[in-house]
Amino acid sequence: MKYGNLVIEKKEYVVLKRLMNLSGYYKDDTLRKSVQKIVGELETAIIRDESEMYEDVIRFNTTVTIISENGWHKKFKLVMPTDSDIKNDKISILTPMGAAVMGYSEGDSVVWEFPSGEQKLTIEKVEHGIMIASKHFYPHESDKRIMMKKDRLEINNWTDELEFLNKELDFYLDIEDIMIRNSKLYQELHGTRRENALMLASLYRYDNSIGKAIECDTVECDAYYLNHHEKKRDTYLSHITNYRNLKLKVLSQILLNAKS
Repeated sequence: MKYGNLVIEKKEYVVLKRLMNLSGYYKDDTLRKSVQKIVGELETAIIRDESEMYEDVIRFNTTVTIISENGWHKKFKLVMPTDSDIKNDKISILTPMGAAVMGYSEGDSVVWEFPSGEQKLTIEKVEHGIMIASKHFYPHESDKRIMMKKDRLEINNWTDELEFLNKELDFYLDIEDIMIRNSKLYQELHGTRRENALMLASLYRYDNSIGKAIECDTVECDAYYLNHHEKKRDTYLSHITNYRNLKLKVLSQILLNAKS
């Protein structure tokens, strides 16, 4: 890779992160793997201002010519999902082909998994239109409203699960008191029940405040809310993992008691 890592323009980075957040909802395995690989590459990507971008780097609305190791050529424009038009060679970033080249530069080679198997692609030519991508590809308000709805749906799923866990933990606390009577396990259950209630309250507050994201008018503000949501997701997933481990302890104790 010519520049060592992907090179992404700052505004396009924010939009990419939003799109990548949807990767867990994609049903197609090939597409999901492509998106997940981009997510990993974005962690080490070089983020640059518009004025600092290299001319030979692939961006939104860039026309790309690639050649495969099998010898076939393909020329297409890389676009947002809403602008996809395969008949006119407008390829969405959310396709294996589009995901394969975003952030790479002219002369780079990539190995990517397509439905037909892995292929090595070489980027033969990169062409930018007269109007540079970030000045017209970024439908700010509509994108933000779509992503806010997605975030709210995700928060609702989290709170539904935590509400159920509250009831389940109360049930396990009763079981521990009646059947198991292990003070250490009781303390773990009680502590997790408290953490669960606190997280649920925090997510309710977050859901009420997320509408403020629509008021953002800078990339930095967008990035703040995006990163904040990702931290909420990571905290939730960590909590669920810890709860499942605790649940296994409780069930193991119930099984031991039943055998004795």
